Amino acid sequence: MRCLSKPGSGRRGMTLIEVMISVSIMALVGVSLQTVVSVISNSYTSGIRRMALDTKGGRSMVELIETLRMAERSSLSALPAPPFSATVVTFRRTDRIQDGVTEWIDPERILYDPVAGEVRWIEHPGLADELVTLRCRGVAPLLEGEIANGLDDNGNGLRDEPGFCLVLEGDVLTARLTLQGTDAKGRVTQRSWTRSIECRN
Repeated sequence: MRCLSKPGSGRRGMTLIEVMISVSIMALVGVSLQTVVSVISNSYTSGIRRMALDTKGGRSMVELIETLRMAERSSLSALPAPPFSATVVTFRRTDRIQDGVTEWIDPERILYDPVAGEVRWIEHPGLADELVTLRCRGVAPLLEGEIANGLDDNGNGLRDEPGFCLVLEGDVLTARLTLQGTDAKGRVTQRSWTRSIECRN
């Protein structure tokens, strides 16, 4: 004797609408995952670039300020008084004092080249044995927060200061530096440093 199954008790497949809904849900999940992965990747890359910028700028400022720390105050080239700043300074360091006589090292110079976006240290400037060392590249045209409008936009007491600048107030020499780079999306990021030293008399 044959058993007949009841109507509606058999297995049935998915309808076209159910298939379309399932595919749509899977597509949304896929797009969401891709977006999350992209955001994480961009954040990681941007963080790495910011960290590299911080490392480069911090190291450059230490090198520059340590070079200037040994400069004799009387040997510094004329620097403008605030609210203005300089992008170049020429100075001399003492080699030694022998029998009460100071022996000087040949002049040195630190300068910012705004066209190349570089800070350079020049030993024996203008002489036959002139030696130029690149101290920093990727320097911004202006310090962070500054606009070329003749005003003190970033509130540090200076006007229109360039990406690297020097200010002398009394015996205190202050160097300021802003480096810039691009993040993963091509947006410009900036980092800034300020260091001060008391010049030797």
